[in-house]
Amino acid sequence: MGTYHFNTYSTFWGEVSTVYIYGYAADIVVNNSSCFGEKGIKSIDPGGSWEISDFDANNVEELVFYSYKNGPNYTPQNVDADKDGSSREDTLMWSYIISRDISGQDFITVTLKINYYWTMIHSGSGVEPTRALRLFAVATWEYDEATGTWHLRHFRDVTYVNEKPRQFKFTTVFPLDRSKTYRVGILFYDHYRELEDADGNTAWIDFTYGLEYIIVEYGKYNPLFSTTPPIYIVAIPDPAKINNIGETEYAAENGLTLDDAKVKAQSELLGLIKAELEFAGLVDYTVIDTVNKLCDLLFTLPPQDPAATQPRDAIVFWLQGDVSISDVSGGCADDQFLLDSVTDNNWIFVQVSGEPLWGNLAFFDGTGFNMNYYNTPDIAEITDWGKSARARFKAFNITFEAEFPYLIEVYKDSCIVPQGTFYENNNYSFPRYGTLAFWAGCQQNTGVFIVNPADIDWALDGGGLKPVSVAEVTVYSALQTYMDVMPGW
Repeated sequence: MGTYHFNTYSTFWGEVSTVYIYGYAADIVVNNSSCFGEKGIKSIDPGGSWEISDFDANNVEELVFYSYKNGPNYTPQNVDADKDGSSREDTLMWSYIISRDISGQDFITVTLKINYYWTMIHSGSGVEPTRALRLFAVATWEYDEATGTWHLRHFRDVTYVNEKPRQFKFTTVFPLDRSKTYRVGILFYDHYRELEDADGNTAWIDFTYGLEYIIVEYGKYNPLFSTTPPIYIVAIPDPAKINNIGETEYAAENGLTLDDAKVKAQSELLGLIKAELEFAGLVDYTVIDTVNKLCDLLFTLPPQDPAATQPRDAIVFWLQGDVSISDVSGGCADDQFLLDSVTDNNWIFVQVSGEPLWGNLAFFDGTGFNMNYYNTPDIAEITDWGKSARARFKAFNITFEAEFPYLIEVYKDSCIVPQGTFYENNNYSFPRYGTLAFWAGCQQNTGVFIVNPADIDWALDGGGLKPVSVAEVTVYSALQTYMDVMPGW
């Protein structure tokens, strides 16, 4: 219980202790019992100042606060926090710390709903205050390790003038220092006010609060991204729409049918990719696990729906292997629609495994840019940009060389995006690539395709890339491209 202190001084009659509430000298009288002095003030039991009840009868329980004894439905008598007449605006402040210790965060968002009630005890005709009163405040306290004390750091108050029942909902954001420790609390103000009208009639006003909910959300600024991209992971668990994600080896290792292996392998790969995104601080991703979502979220154009617009500057991970966009989408999109979507909206479209762009790689190359691929397994070594991503993102499962079932040969290097190209073989007349990033249709500064024709080594026997390596190559080739290449970032 609140902001008060005691001042003891000597008089002709001996020592006198005075309670100061917000700087005003006052004696608090509750039900004819004086709380004068330190011993008296402690007799107001905070344990009797709250209850859990559905005070507003909306079928949601509240934490109900009140500062007089015997409950909010009890009518106290002769409540006067201004007995000596020195002030008509004395206040008791009740402080409730409602959050555990918070550290390692850059900001918090506090959202709450409070129902406010009042009780007026008449001694004649009552009058209302003529100015707004502070009802409650949300605050943070910062821990000072050197002194072992807590200091008020942030404060947001709510005032109200009408003194009629009302519901308050609001949200506030407080910046924090991640190296320090904080607590969050609510301050409830009880204005024991003696009001007097022109005829000398007085009334005393008291308050009751119902806290219905308080939500404290933690936030960190991601040091890697000034803005974060919208991210979509296409992982539709239909075996007819999945192929070449290592399902044959997965089935043999786990004793599954081929169809079950496709679904299980995709699910495991999805979990690994989500884990890498979250490791990079990107938790706001959308998993597309139905054809309807694929069509509605990525490939619906106005005017079918006023809200339907394709996302811009998005990263799209394709976990269907080498099943084509037409076959997966059921016809709502085809290769041309995909190419236009990537080009027009600055997407980064990443194929996680399988035959490069389901065997139609040449369709996406563009004028003067030719790509061929060879289905003879061979070794490719990590590129300098692959090494950069390995160190930059602490992606130490990106190996220095890997075997790929397909290598891609490119004519016209200017259409390659080196920041997303992680594996290269220079033993041929022209370089051949494992993980290759290129401008969609060879139109620079638009969208990017990243093809990773990996052989996923579910058996962990040294053939191809381990599943966690595939996830790291997939995620960080896209993120590095997004951070270093995409227009406007």
